[in-house]
Amino acid sequence: MPTHTPPVQDIQSGGDTRAVAINRVGISRVRLPMLYRDDSIACPTVGVWNADTSLPGHVRGTHMSRLARALNDSAHEIDYQNFCQLPANLMQRLDANECTVSVRFHYFIEKTAPISTEKGYLDVEVVLVAHKKNGVQRQIMQVITPVTSLCPCSKAISKYGAHNQRSHVTLSVESDDVLRIRDLVALAENGASAELYSVLKRADERHVTERAYDDPKFVEDIVRDLAVQLRGLNGIRNYRIETENFESIHNHSAYAIVESDDFPQHLLPLA
Repeated sequence: MPTHTPPVQDIQSGGDTRAVAINRVGISRVRLPMLYRDDSIACPTVGVWNADTSLPGHVRGTHMSRLARALNDSAHEIDYQNFCQLPANLMQRLDANECTVSVRFHYFIEKTAPISTEKGYLDVEVVLVAHKKNGVQRQIMQVITPVTSLCPCSKAISKYGAHNQRSHVTLSVESDDVLRIRDLVALAENGASAELYSVLKRADERHVTERAYDDPKFVEDIVRDLAVQLRGLNGIRNYRIETENFESIHNHSAYAIVESDDFPQHLLPLA
């Protein structure tokens, strides 16, 4: 005999008398396996996803399960273009007029050592954000690239060499064009004293050390040089450039930030 199942009450779709609209409500830190395709090069990785929407004051709650289902359906294989389409897809499922989606992941780039041509992988941290509201779309790519910086002051005043350190250059770019991770990594590396490699032989190490010595830069130099380069590129709407030097002769870091006036910092997810 079939068992009668009473209907399940939909509490969150009920009304709310407090009349308090919610700016953003959703799910965060959803870890999913994914394959990210940067042009023809695909990288298997793990994405940490956030997705949210706004909620009018007369509605009790949003449909969290629909957000989770949409991420599970969409996150397996993505590129920048179909990632930017996710807010529109979620808005349709939620019957909403606003949505923000973000994902944080590590992307691995195969690099060739400058002299020995030994190969190894460099990992960079990437954050993608797509936001849509009332038909207006905004999207951001953020890439954190590890580099080397060498202190100009140390070089000028020291009889033997100069101190250098590993640094992080964070480029956050808002553009209407398709952005490539590798392009932002190359930009960051060109703005530093030298780039990093995971595999170096002795001849490579000498080359990288001398390269940094020939191009000393403060954190201020790096962010200013990169700002000049970004301003010269077509299709860039807004940007934020941050450099942090993990100092080798101090127990603190040095940092500098340059950003355009209208960069939407509020759209970036919490670290």
